[in-house]
Amino acid sequence: MKVSFDDFIKSFPSCKVLRDSVSARHIYDEIIWDDNVRIKMVEASDAKSPALSACAKEIEAYCQNTPGNDLDLTNDTVKQTIGRMVAVSIAPFGYTSSSKKRLSRILKLKYFFNATVFSYTGGETQRVVKKIVDC
Repeated sequence: MKVSFDDFIKSFPSCKVLRDSVSARHIYDEIIWDDNVRIKMVEASDAKSPALSACAKEIEAYCQNTPGNDLDLTNDTVKQTIGRMVAVSIAPFGYTSSSKKRLSRILKLKYFFNATVFSYTGGETQRVVKKIVDC
């Protein structure tokens, strides 16, 4: 089940830095909680890669190209809070943080360099289902 942006903000004291951010709300609701992005996060985690690699490029592009962007991706607290957003979105699949790892240089990121790798630990309330069906 999705944790609302407002509940997420209340979940950890440093998250309050993004409480009034329109950009943070968009990133949380429209990028990080997007089903396709969440599936890519699970796949990245299973491949022992940081889950953020599934959407870091999209987050950076949004912040760089959106008029009125109110997020400063040079601020470590902002980046850590985005990492917490990722953790909250992948937790329903039974994944918890296990280590930190450098993000791939192939992504050519400007602001994100390291991120959390998540491992499956069980207790999921959601799961990804893929199947082939005849047309």
